[in-house]
Amino acid sequence: MKNWKKIFVTSIPHQAEIVKGVLEENNMPAVIVPITSPHLVFDEYQVFVEQDQMLRAVNMIKNEISFDEPSGQ
Repeated sequence: MKNWKKIFVTSIPHQAEIVKGVLEENNMPAVIVPITSPHLVFDEYQVFVEQDQMLRAVNMIKNEISFDEPSGQ
């Protein structure tokens, strides 16, 4: 994974799967790397893409994917 770059991190596994799915639908191979550590409160799910797709992937996540935050009500 030398030429792969981390472009998204979440503690919610289905969010990582959604990001990966959207990227792959747009012809950008993506992988999810789960990170567990006793130093983390929650597990992390990191999404990686190839370095040459990084800017396009970050823009796609920023402009086309949104996760509604719970209202707390």
